Amino acid sequence: ASGSARLPNWGTFEQPGIYRREHASLVIRSRTTSLLIDPLSSYTAGLPGLHTVPGLPITPDGILISHTHGDHWDLPGILTHATAETPIFVPHVPRRNILTPRDPAAELTLIGANPVVAKWWTTHRVGDIEIDVLPFYGEQPTRDAIGAAEGLRSYGNCYRINTEDFSVIVLID
Repeated sequence: ASGSARLPNWGTFEQPGIYRREHASLVIRSRTTSLLIDPLSSYTAGLPGLHTVPGLPITPDGILISHTHGDHWDLPGILTHATAETPIFVPHVPRRNILTPRDPAAELTLIGANPVVAKWWTTHRVGDIEIDVLPFYGEQPTRDAIGAAEGLRSYGNCYRINTEDFSVIVLID
């Protein structure tokens, strides 16, 4: 139609690669395995246009969550794509605070999902993909290298994803 916005080509995820999805969401595809990072639902408040995003043509083998801010942590978006067996990698939240008011592992456990608390400097495997969990320094209350006082931080994870064909570091915020 004349004057209508052109919708992006969302891809089919058939080849190894990195595929951009809605907002900060990505699909990482190896030869045999797919990971979905920070999925959102079309109901996520404050992010217009999500209703135009098509569903995934695949069921991901794993889901990675970076942190619990509303534009990265969306329980309906996760549940849309996860089965009861899908590992959902979430940040370790030792104590909720004003910057991290949610504990994703606890919330996922309550609904019978399969959370994997992914602590920094650990390595996990899903299919033929290796996942290194790295520190998250985004959206902290200080710019100093030492960081915020103990217990006052935005808890989250960045990830290094290693496949047979490529490696990518996913830095968040």
